[in-house]
Amino acid sequence: MHILLTGATGYLGRHVLHDLIARGNKCTCIKRPSSNISIIDKSDKVQFIDYSENDNGFLFSCAPFDAVVHLAASYGRRGETVTQVAKSNLLMTINLLDISQKLGIKTFYYASTTIDRYTNPYALSKVQASEWGKLLSKFNGPRFIELKFEHFYGPNDDPTKFTTFIFESLVQNQPEIKLTPGEQQRDFIYIDDAVSAIHAIIEIENTKNTAFESWEIGSGSTVSLKEFVNIVRNTTKSKTNVLFGALPYRHNETMLSVANIAPLQALGWNPQVSLSEGISRSLKAIRHEESL
Repeated sequence: MHILLTGATGYLGRHVLHDLIARGNKCTCIKRPSSNISIIDKSDKVQFIDYSENDNGFLFSCAPFDAVVHLAASYGRRGETVTQVAKSNLLMTINLLDISQKLGIKTFYYASTTIDRYTNPYALSKVQASEWGKLLSKFNGPRFIELKFEHFYGPNDDPTKFTTFIFESLVQNQPEIKLTPGEQQRDFIYIDDAVSAIHAIIEIENTKNTAFESWEIGSGSTVSLKEFVNIVRNTTKSKTNVLFGALPYRHNETMLSVANIAPLQALGWNPQVSLSEGISRSLKAIRHEESL
């Protein structure tokens, strides 16, 4: 297949790109002009194109595409304004849906979120984009396949993410970490399992013709954030003082989030990496970097 991929320089996107190419697909990757593509393994099956919301003609010269895999996102963790977050998550998605319709692309895979829409601007813009995709799929738009991710993690992930922050802080024996009480129940899925789940979904969706489908991607089980942190602390034997309850919960905090993976299991998919093994692999990568 020829895939139009966004987010290829992000953590999930890099792994998905590698998997798509390894399976014999061709990928045209949309990127921001400032994106660093030196971190991407070069392949003659990959080409990069700078995205412009005002000029989409370049995509027509690269067509035809069999599907869009839209993984790009702005989380607002790097000082982005609310407007920037909304443009990246909502307006870019609508623009790509419009382009997909004009190009006759049949299927649009979209990385959504399980966070309550009113938690923050990121969550609201992602959920609204899903609603647009679902609506347009009924009006001659591409089939819209929503991928609702739980908390994927792994080695060399973004340092602004909670899991990586905990890994690095405890390995480095930071004096203290201030956290919420940590009673939130979360579903953590290792990056390799998240990628294999996407592959399983793409394989089965190629045989369907429904306008809209929603898939939940996670391990199917939860631990509290406090338990997760304590597992990492015990594994690292860290001396860091973890101050649970020093911070309040976020507005509209979700206290239980877990994927229903029964539909994925019906395809023969199951997560292969346990939480303890995933944590060990992630910590090993951090220790390796610090030893260089």
